[in-house]
Amino acid sequence: MGESSNPVKEESIIAAGNDLHNDAQVDADTLSGGSRVDDQLLDFVRQQEAGAHNLGHTFWTGLSQEIGGIRQLLEDTAEVETPLEQSPDPTELQYQSNFLFHGNDFDLEHPSELHCSHLIRCYFSNVHPLCMILHRPTARLYLESSRSSPGQATTESARRGLDALRHAVYFAAVTSMSPAGCMQYLGASKETLVMRYLRSCEAALSHADFLNSVEIATLQALVIYITAIRSHSSNRSGWSLIGLVVRLAHSLNLHRDGDGRAFSPFDAEMRRRLWWHIIVLDIRASEDRATEPMIYDGSFNTSMPRNLNDSDFGPTSGCLPKARIGTTDMTFSLICMDVSNTCLVVNYVPPRKQRVLSIAQQEDIIKGCTGRIDSIYLAGSVASDPKTWVVSTIGQLLILRLWLVVQYPLQSVRLNKQYFPSGLALRTATLYLALRESLEESEYSTGHRWFFQTYVPWHALAVALVALCKQTKGPLVEQAWSIIDQGFEKWGGRMADSQGGILWSPIKSLMRKARAARETYLESLKRPPQRSVSAAPLTDGLDIGLPRLSLEPHGSNSLDPFLIGNFESMHPTILPCVEVDSTNTLGNDSLFTDFADNSTNWDENWNDFLLDAGTFSMDPPFEI
Repeated sequence: MGESSNPVKEESIIAAGNDLHNDAQVDADTLSGGSRVDDQLLDFVRQQEAGAHNLGHTFWTGLSQEIGGIRQLLEDTAEVETPLEQSPDPTELQYQSNFLFHGNDFDLEHPSELHCSHLIRCYFSNVHPLCMILHRPTARLYLESSRSSPGQATTESARRGLDALRHAVYFAAVTSMSPAGCMQYLGASKETLVMRYLRSCEAALSHADFLNSVEIATLQALVIYITAIRSHSSNRSGWSLIGLVVRLAHSLNLHRDGDGRAFSPFDAEMRRRLWWHIIVLDIRASEDRATEPMIYDGSFNTSMPRNLNDSDFGPTSGCLPKARIGTTDMTFSLICMDVSNTCLVVNYVPPRKQRVLSIAQQEDIIKGCTGRIDSIYLAGSVASDPKTWVVSTIGQLLILRLWLVVQYPLQSVRLNKQYFPSGLALRTATLYLALRESLEESEYSTGHRWFFQTYVPWHALAVALVALCKQTKGPLVEQAWSIIDQGFEKWGGRMADSQGGILWSPIKSLMRKARAARETYLESLKRPPQRSVSAAPLTDGLDIGLPRLSLEPHGSNSLDPFLIGNFESMHPTILPCVEVDSTNTLGNDSLFTDFADNSTNWDENWNDFLLDAGTFSMDPPFEI
């Protein structure tokens, strides 16, 4: 997507990062007063390394207790096993990682001190709020001091892991910048800078031997790299690397931390942040290609991170403070994590004929997630705050996405017995598409547009087209066609594997069916087919003379508060009210009914789409 017609200057977007120096005293208080910050970060790295090395002792301890020889067993084990006091030497095993990333010392390009400072500010302003896997006070001070004093790394692998993390930060920062900002502040085109820092990041990961490393910093670097690379490529590389990341996380036992009591409060919280961000990446990667996620419900027990600011705790904290109510540094990430976890539960399809959740049970789970977003993460939000607007809009989009998954799942369920209120699916999909375009076009999203552009709304688009094959008239239909006509080609260019991917061909088939239905309807009115209204930019509120949608509950044009939540839309989108039978109104306890009267079932076209896309199972499980 190009620049906004009234873009916010990049200086204002990264202005939030200017407090990096102003809050130095706060950071110093958060960290210990006398010790070096890079030493504290290295302490964290060393503890994670030791934890990974000691994972196997759980088995040996349990076995030795049964045979009554714990001391002798551990001594015998130590004699025959290769000592694991550090990661495999990257100089010996570097070729094992080089088959993915190639690089040499010449590729490790370090920016100048001035450019380094700007990249760090951009990262913590544009990337860190969306990828909360670093502790800002600790990581920032380390990054700023690392060029002149790299710290006393205990091992070569630890040093290389931290170096990979630094280069991943540079690459993600450049990814988040606008082309104009790159030229103004870094003196080169964005394309040149992206390739330069991409090579440096991949070379640093290769030097860190990321396939064999047990350094948590190396895994953090790889996760940041994957988060950024999604913005540059729609091929399978990022999608495939997610599986590798999950395996590496398992090797560090991130998925089995429980409540984290085996670690210090700081270590436990940072491990939780990393694991749950990996879950979010896994869900997003599975959505890109309509595949099942690698991580499934019940396969981990690590608690979700707390709703805290980075300044609330540090490496020397004896305990974590109580989770906050309201917006924090973690708000965006926690909403994504909570919704991702809900998606794992709602969308899980057992591999064999087992009972799955009923529609009513799925409803209750989604309502619970919506309630948490309302009452915890966005409690007390100020509507005029741009940050709150962005986070609130993301929350609405993710909740709408969950409802679309329930109404039109990508895996097999018995759609032939489930009927939905007429107009509900089209309205849900249209609202999703409208909010998504509003988010991308808003000046408030300038610093984060690189991230939001990776959300391709193909599922909502497919649902809308399925509905438009049957619904051919009314203001909601006109609104849907307006959004689809404006965004169809753009979304196709961003699809996974581009327009040659497995999903775009079935979507084009749906588009042909929907257009044929529309042309038939227009011809019946003895009018030639006309392109739907799409001239008005979405950032102007989609003003095509339709009533304004209120997201306040119980309003005449409101969505069910359980559907969208009670949090206010600060950039209202115009959508018409959908009239349904009084027994099936969106304000009732249940959104879905089993009454065929006044309802529509879209399973025929939807099942055709799933079959074309290759996501439909011919042996579906059965409901409870």
